[in-house]
Amino acid sequence: INVFMKFSLNITILEYYNIVILSIHYISVNIRAMNTLNIEEYTKIFSALGHPIRLNIACGLYRNGKCNVNTMSERLNISQALVSQHVRILKEAGIIEGKREGNIIWYSISSEKTKKLLSCVDLNLCNCK
Repeated sequence: INVFMKFSLNITILEYYNIVILSIHYISVNIRAMNTLNIEEYTKIFSALGHPIRLNIACGLYRNGKCNVNTMSERLNISQALVSQHVRILKEAGIIEGKREGNIIWYSISSEKTKKLLSCVDLNLCNCK
């Protein structure tokens, strides 16, 4: 049984059509928002997010607001050096920024374009708190 069949057993046809219409509207709004950016901006963002570790880091920062390299390293189960390399790439792409508090640098998403893209992605990958 697929997901749509499960839904159809629990809701009326009218409710189902309303869900479909709202979904189509949501997708069209997001596509229009994405079209306001030029292709070079998207290429830069997609290129930087094109590695699983960087996508994990970006999704974690999007969901949790901020995180430091030590916590990212623990949560992703990789070395701090490797996390730092990927953080550098994300910073150079303008996707994230770091703010120093004492000895710790807290990273967060700085690009509104990236936030728009990540809002369309439902991934729960890096749970830094």
